[in-house]
Amino acid sequence: MTGKNKKLSQEEKEIKRVEIDNQRDIIEERLKGGYKQIYPIPNDDENFTSKEKTQKYDKMLEISKELYEYFTNGKKGKDGSNLRMLRE
Repeated sequence: MTGKNKKLSQEEKEIKRVEIDNQRDIIEERLKGGYKQIYPIPNDDENFTSKEKTQKYDKMLEISKELYEYFTNGKKGKDGSNLRMLRE
């Protein structure tokens, strides 16, 4: 054994990612107890399509990350525009 790992093709990487995602989903479903999954959006919600809700959550997560960086890393080079955007 040389200790080198075989490089996976894009298709193999995607297949592996899907397998791991499915395993994670099974484990999370078993361990979530009485909690309801809200992200990523399950496909059974009747009020919105999961794509619309996912875009909404993605935007909230993006703003949260930027605000965290704004307050923890200092305010250099950042104008706080997300603070204004969040209020709208």
